Amino acid sequence: MLLLHGQIAVAVVRSRLILGIRGLGNALHGAGASPGYRGALVVGEGLALVQVVLGAALRAAGPRPPAPIHDRHSALVLPLLPVIHGLAR
Repeated sequence: MLLLHGQIAVAVVRSRLILGIRGLGNALHGAGASPGYRGALVVGEGLALVQVVLGAALRAAGPRPPAPIHDRHSALVLPLLPVIHGLAR
């Protein structure tokens, strides 16, 4: 389960990087957020939710993560989609 949690973390970071670059490109061209872009944001947030659930299960079953920043990052993952949705309008 630890390996899966790490792989999902990499996928979340990469997808957010790609979506961020695409969002900047849309903003520079004056284009709004397309339905496909918004859908990709929702899928990415779902992936982040899966990562948080796996992380919570790992935390309950074993030792704490090595850095306290890990917990703070996890707490910020879930409210991110409404913020992005508000900025994309």
